[in-house]
Amino acid sequence: MTLRGKGRRLVSNSFDERFFMATVERKKEPMNTPTSDNDSKDSKTTSDPASSAAVGQSDEASMIPLSICVLTVSDTRNEENDRSGRLLAKRLIEAGHRLFRKTIVPDDIYRIRAVVSEWIADPQIHVIITTGGTGVTGRDGTPEAVGVLLDKTIDGFGEVFRSISYQEIETSTIQSRAVAGVANGTYLFCLPGSSGACRTAWDRLIRKQLDSRTKPCNLVELIPRLLEK
Repeated sequence: MTLRGKGRRLVSNSFDERFFMATVERKKEPMNTPTSDNDSKDSKTTSDPASSAAVGQSDEASMIPLSICVLTVSDTRNEENDRSGRLLAKRLIEAGHRLFRKTIVPDDIYRIRAVVSEWIADPQIHVIITTGGTGVTGRDGTPEAVGVLLDKTIDGFGEVFRSISYQEIETSTIQSRAVAGVANGTYLFCLPGSSGACRTAWDRLIRKQLDSRTKPCNLVELIPRLLEK
């Protein structure tokens, strides 16, 4: 099914007609598999069968794979030491999604904005996840780089992320300016640069909201409506 505005197509072999009332073809392009990261371990999820229909995931629906880009923002990291970028790439592939692009840019507002602008204009890309540049130092400018591109902000993401992070690092979480939003029908999540923060954000927030089986609602089912006028 062609989505309005960008002409994007959902990537999937089959999916629940309750969401989109149509069948789409899956793009048959090779998946970029990142090198394994010993720092990242598979997260274990548990579900209560009695409550899974109301909250959590339902086994009855089919998973809808999305095309996701990962952008590491750093002046010092490269493909060999980019632990956070590799962790996110590994996690999203394990969740059944497709790693569409992965790249690294310096902490430069305009270079960050250039890459993100290119990606949100691509109709094949559904989600962009950045890691790094969300702190408060002079070189931390990811929120400023992407903020002007957002059509809507998802304020609850940063709020819940810092609440969860407080359980792990206590008051240090106030230094994180993690943000999320929607730009041209594409979801953006801007995460801190540490692998621990990326693991927390993906395992406890993003993974479930990018799973079309998550109840009572998820972000995937809203994709066809993001460009409504």
